[in-house]
Amino acid sequence: MSNLKNYKLIVIFLFTIAFNSNAVEWTDQDVLSMDHYTKSIKWHDKYYIKTNSSIGRNNEYLYKALEESNSVKNSFLDKVHPHLKKHFRDEYEASIKITLESINHNLSFEAKTLSLWMANVLNINWEWWSQKNYKEFKYPPSATKNSSLVWRIFIVFVALITIFILFIFTRSTIKSRRLYELNRRFEQDARGAGHTGDALSQLQTFGLDGIKNVSDNYNDKINKLFLLAKKDRKVNKVLNRYQIDIEQFKDLYGLMIKNHGQAYIRKHWIPASSLMYAQTLEFLIKNKDNDNIGEVVHRLVAYFENDESGYIKDL
Repeated sequence: MSNLKNYKLIVIFLFTIAFNSNAVEWTDQDVLSMDHYTKSIKWHDKYYIKTNSSIGRNNEYLYKALEESNSVKNSFLDKVHPHLKKHFRDEYEASIKITLESINHNLSFEAKTLSLWMANVLNINWEWWSQKNYKEFKYPPSATKNSSLVWRIFIVFVALITIFILFIFTRSTIKSRRLYELNRRFEQDARGAGHTGDALSQLQTFGLDGIKNVSDNYNDKINKLFLLAKKDRKVNKVLNRYQIDIEQFKDLYGLMIKNHGQAYIRKHWIPASSLMYAQTLEFLIKNKDNDNIGEVVHRLVAYFENDESGYIKDL
């Protein structure tokens, strides 16, 4: 229920951003300033995009960016955001001027380096502030009429993607929590299985039949493990591909126990966790009839012990 509430809050927040607007009186001069403002930003960005280019930066881009910024009216900047004028003039525009001055004047290497460093700091401050506050910017209707719908569609798209990601993350979290709980039950029952001697030795001696005898809830745990595996899309795909039913699933678990796979590592009871991830499950299924099954099981134990991920190469 709490996850559903989080989804609703995110959707409400994003839709509020998309459809909220404040009335501002705009003039034709504001529309022209918006055009100059946009062009200046584009030329400025084009200059910095050349940073890693083999062609090098074209200083002409900066001249055009400065020319366009000089045509932007302060009254327009004040309407877009109450603090935009200060940051646009004192950081954005100033960084352009300092950069051009350092390029055009015959400065020493130290002076030029210092100038470019100052320009870069101003530019970083501008980018940080503008990115932080751009959602509060207001623009002339004629300038945003065509982009407004696109922006709103984009926000809705982002909202849907966010919900999808959270849904996947939540499912993964639920699986991890339930698997951890089952792993703990398997491990605790295993350690308490023998009435005399070492419990793990008892398991090794009696194998799967031993587990069934010493744990009354063995079938319940295995059934829950199987159901959890079926709910995982990737794991279920492997189960279906090899037509693994609950009885074969139990046999795979028993195979791990009988071949010394009983270990609790990194919060994983290896015989159980090996059946709960697509890559480890498929590896075990493909090699279950291998004459060196002991090496197969040992490889799975090492997989979790080394905190590996991804595909497991065949032996």
